[in-house]
Amino acid sequence: MLSVRGPPATRLDRHAGLFWQQEDTFYDDPTASADKATRNAVAAQGGPLYANDPDPSLPRDEWNRALAEHDAYDYLLNQTVEPMGADNARIFLESGGFPKSAPEPDTAEFRIADENLKNRFAACTWRDPIDPDKVLGNEVGTAAEEWQQEITSQAAQRNQILDANTNATKALASGAKTLGNMLGNSWVADHVARWQSYWSPGGAGSSKPTKPDAAQSDKAKKSLANAQSVTKSQLILLKQQAAAAKRAVTTTDTAEQAAYSIADTNGAPRGRGLLVAQQKAHPCATKPAQLPRARVLGADERLGVAQRR
Repeated sequence: MLSVRGPPATRLDRHAGLFWQQEDTFYDDPTASADKATRNAVAAQGGPLYANDPDPSLPRDEWNRALAEHDAYDYLLNQTVEPMGADNARIFLESGGFPKSAPEPDTAEFRIADENLKNRFAACTWRDPIDPDKVLGNEVGTAAEEWQQEITSQAAQRNQILDANTNATKALASGAKTLGNMLGNSWVADHVARWQSYWSPGGAGSSKPTKPDAAQSDKAKKSLANAQSVTKSQLILLKQQAAAAKRAVTTTDTAEQAAYSIADTNGAPRGRGLLVAQQKAHPCATKPAQLPRARVLGADERLGVAQRR
């Protein structure tokens, strides 16, 4: 799979996030595997063609080709290092076996095959197609060159989205902690204000024979003032974090649209050249970034109630 490199700090953050991941998962093959029905279809089509050993009476060139196809079929069907990939199976089934020829350049068939290969690369199927008859070289070479051009053309936008996602995640994590601190202090301010109201003249406790002494009242005043002060500062910080998350969303949207424009200009599908950034663009940044704003307003209202008491 092609890697996406960002600024050093961003790469360090991503690597730090992998610290607790099981080591063997780093080596998982990202290639999409063929499902059972597809494997059965490959076996049904390929068995009569390639399962048996080559006929020894064949001319040398034909025998060599038959042997290469036989070995490639065995590899496709049984190799554990490279289990049957979905795209290898697609090529095999579409061609009625291993391809015997490739479409001529500058034809519609060539362009379709070329786009299919670029979709293969985009899906992290990183190996070349199984090609025992060696007919796909030009097709694969063209697709690989164009694929590199496509992802290079959107590298800046891709890294902007990944960096914005990192910034949004940090802002949301910090915002959640800030919100907890703020709500805790808001709760303290609210309950101290209730206590003061209870013991104030005309309050429910003013007919009580035993009342708080001056030290207790002073302690309550200081506790309320401190809670209100901390809550105000936390509210300012939370609004800043919500704004940072919102900026990350704006950056993501802008970068995504710019990448789409590049793709449109080059005749490429939208989003394909963004790679993993296409998934990062919305679920991890846009939706969660809207949540702190509602919580800020709720906390702000609660703080105002506490201050009015």
